[in-house]
Formats: sequence, C-alpha cells, structure tokens
Amino acid sequence: MARRTKIDVVIAIGAEVRDWSYTSALIKLLDSKAVKVTGKPNQWTFKVPGKKRTYHFRIVYTKEAFRKALDRKNAYVIYDGHSRYGQGPAFSDANLTHCPSKASYPVNPWEDTFKMGWDTIKVPCIDDIFDHCTNPKEYPYSKPPNNFFAKRSVKRILKIAKGRSSRCNQSGYAKRRLRACHPQTAQRVNGRGEKSLFDRHYWKKKGKEFYTLIQVGRKDLNSVSLKCKVLFMNSCESKGHFYYALKRRKRRKKSTCSFYMTQRVCSAATTEIFVKLLMKGYRPVGRKGSRRFLKAMGVKDSGIIEYLT
Repeated sequence: MARRTKIDVVIAIGAEVRDWSYTSALIKLLDSKAVKVTGKPNQWTFKVPGKKRTYHFRIVYTKEAFRKALDRKNAYVIYDGHSRYGQGPAFSDANLTHCPSKASYPVNPWEDTFKMGWDTIKVPCIDDIFDHCTNPKEYPYSKPPNNFFAKRSVKRILKIAKGRSSRCNQSGYAKRRLRACHPQTAQRVNGRGEKSLFDRHYWKKKGKEFYTLIQVGRKDLNSVSLKCKVLFMNSCESKGHFYYALKRRKRRKKSTCSFYMTQRVCSAATTEIFVKLLMKGYRPVGRKGSRRFLKAMGVKDSGIIEYLT
C-alpha cells in the first residue's frame, strides 16, 4: 500500500502585504478548509481528497523563516510581498508605515531585505529612498568591475554616461551630485531624521523624480542551496529582478527547484489561487501541472506569471 506523501507549503508574506485583504482571505480559506495545528499558530494540515497526499501549510512573516523555507527539502515556497525595485523581499510586523520611526524600528524593515538580485539596480530617490526612509549604498565604481552582474538597462546607463559631463544642465544619463544640482531636495530630512539624499548622486532626472544606482547583490541567496521543489515569487516584476540570480544559484548548487515568476506589476490574489489548486490535488511541477496553474493564475493584474525551470 502506497504511503501518504507529506509536502510542506511555506507562504512567506512580506511587509505591508500582510495587512492587505488578500492575506486575511488566504487565512480565512485555510481556517475553513484545513485543520489547524494545535499549539502552532499559522500552521494547518490538509489531506487532499482521493490522493495519498497531505499538505502542511504554514504562513511566516520573517526573513529568517523565508531563508529556511528555501532550504526545506521538496517544499513549495511562496513569497507574497513587495520586490522593493529588486532590492529583495522585505518583512515586518503588522501595520508598518512607509517610514517607520527609529524608536520602534532601530533597523528599518524596508531596508533589511533578502538580498537575491543584481549587483546594482536603478531606483527612484523620492518615491523609494526618501518615502521609505532608507539609505542604501550607492553604485561606487567609476566603471563596471569585471563580471559585473546587472540588467542590460543598467549597463546601458553606465555606457551612455561614461565620460559625459556632470554639469547640472546635462541632459540624458550622467552622474551628478544631488546637493550640487538640487540642494533643496538634497537637504530634505526624512521621517527618521536623516538626510538620505545629501551625499547621493543621480543619473537621470524625470519630472520631479531622480533616478540613482544602488548596490544589492546576493548575500542572502548565497546562504541557501535551494532545496525547495517550487518557489513562487509573487511580487512585482520578479522575473526581471530575481530570476537570473536564482538561476545562477540553482546551477551552482545543482538544485532542482522550479520557479513561478511575474513579468509585470502584480496585485491579484494569485497566492490564494495557488493554494486552492493544491487543495484540489493538482501539482505545480512539470509541463502538464504548470500549465494548469498558469491558466488558473492568469487573471487580471496577475503580472503575467511564467513557469521557469
């Protein structure tokens, strides 16, 4: 007689998204369809009708729990949260504000991301750095180093800007210091009492926004071996932000993990759809299984999800 298969399903819910109605609807679904694990909050078991398969669902809210999930053998892992422009998954307590106070959060959760991306990315100074009161490290080089791991768009910025004047009235891409060209903007104090734009350079101005290059890297991704069976990065433009770093790590560690990635901005409740399909007995792996999942998750505002191996 065949033994029952037990599969861990870890759903890591990021900062701010944990407060959204999508998350409360997901918890309501699990409460109504699955069995709560006694003494263990945010954990449920579900026996698939007609299948020798049991799912152990758990919802987690921390970076460390997400890290551990990625190395849980044969687990299905979902990250549902912000991409942070490619800075990586961010986690927090409930009801996090856009600019958390220093008294409540000595370490800003918006800045404490799971690093799993490119060496350098482009982010907006006002809409991101100032709005979330972060102070990420700038791109530090006068020219890209050997084996520079970055998007083509970032490499193009550096190529165009190379050797160009840093004059404040220079059009297009050029590296300029904010406090030299826009001193009032650079002097602004954020909600944590810091001048995070004061020493920052920008590479392009568009309207009232300034775009800068910051460092990210793969420090956290390099600490795991991707032993999970599936990783669904349910965050905006996750393919462009994270897939290529994940693919590198997968190859290096000889992982068999498959990925579901979004191509665009997403806001649909596709995590809940994913869980419902598991409860119906469908598997998210392989050509046939992934097609069923992709079809069901291809709803409006899903971000166009892609299955990648």
